[in-house]
Amino acid sequence: MKLEELMIGDWVHCPQLVDKVEEDDGNCQVKQLHVANLDVYSFKELKYDEIEPIPITPEILEKNGFERFPSSKIISYSDCDITLDYDGNEHVWYFSACNDDVDISIITISYVHELQHALRLCKIDKDIKL
Repeated sequence: MKLEELMIGDWVHCPQLVDKVEEDDGNCQVKQLHVANLDVYSFKELKYDEIEPIPITPEILEKNGFERFPSSKIISYSDCDITLDYDGNEHVWYFSACNDDVDISIITISYVHELQHALRLCKIDKDIKL
């Protein structure tokens, strides 16, 4: 990943932090961004090429209050008219939102940190749970 792709608070996956003994999944939030590396909440400094984005899944969305429409690929979040539609098994989501502050037609997102950025653009203060 690159510095320009991230913001403080973004969720990322750090494969080298996976601990099979303590069942740590290696997912962590960005705490600080630096020119050469970043700090994560696991108190470890990492290089940008040591982290990976976390793909969005329907399970992650549902865990965070998004609701799936029956017999549909559309998932919505009720605090704002957000629609996420996905294309089959590929984790490509089409994000559109409309509320009093913002109107986003359609942007394509694939990863949790991109969803976090889109929610911030909509002025929705939401802590994402994995």
